[in-house]
Amino acid sequence: MGEYIDESFNTSTIGSYNNDINLWKLRLSTDNIWEQVEMYLSGHKVVEELRDDGTTYRKKIKIGKPKANNEGIFAIMNIIQSNINSAVVQGNMDSKDYYGHLRRIHINIATELKNNLYNWEIKEDDYPSINNFIMSLCIPFLSRTINNKERDSYSNTMKTVQTIQDNIRAKGGFFGER
Repeated sequence: MGEYIDESFNTSTIGSYNNDINLWKLRLSTDNIWEQVEMYLSGHKVVEELRDDGTTYRKKIKIGKPKANNEGIFAIMNIIQSNINSAVVQGNMDSKDYYGHLRRIHINIATELKNNLYNWEIKEDDYPSINNFIMSLCIPFLSRTINNKERDSYSNTMKTVQTIQDNIRAKGGFFGER
């Protein structure tokens, strides 16, 4: 339960190559979802703390009992990571495929949890809530694949960023020419 620093919110100057890369990272990042699941399963939460010098860091604190043992948490996280990742979200499904895929994920997760209740030291009362928690994250994440909307939104975002960058350059920078 060590302290760690979250560097995922670094910024860059508008108009730079790094800005485009950071935009892609932000759109495709699944770290927050994975972290939510892992914290839920392990009985932890992440809080922001303030250092004496005014900088902040993220700290993991224990708030409850784990929902599974370490082996179970590891296995469940592998299931999550195979279904919620940057490659999957760039897929293209119609609504029928999407709901069929969700159904398969739901059944697979439920089956794995049920088959490993005792191996992973999951309480029978926790089994439905674990499954529901995972599905509540999968559903909105995977909805981005419906009718290629994720890729369409990339295009619109890049057009917006380019327009903003062009406008800033035309004005001579953020504050205009001096």
